[in-house]
Amino acid sequence: MVAGSAASLALAYLVVIRVTLVLLARALHTLADPSDWAAVADAVTTLTILIGLQALWIAAWWRRHAPRVREPSARP
Repeated sequence: MVAGSAASLALAYLVVIRVTLVLLARALHTLADPSDWAAVADAVTTLTILIGLQALWIAAWWRRHAPRVREPSARP
């Protein structure tokens, strides 16, 4: 069960990273060569969502791990 759970989490993590990087690359490419206002709006929306999701993850991680980061000797 542990091996299956680890494999499932690893696969999900790899898929999420790959999709995020592809979306990021396409959005930045569109912004580097703006040819259509709709494509630029789509790229800006995509970047806003990607940055927002990462900011939420960082905030949640910090809320959970801040005490351990601030005081390394306070680890359980």
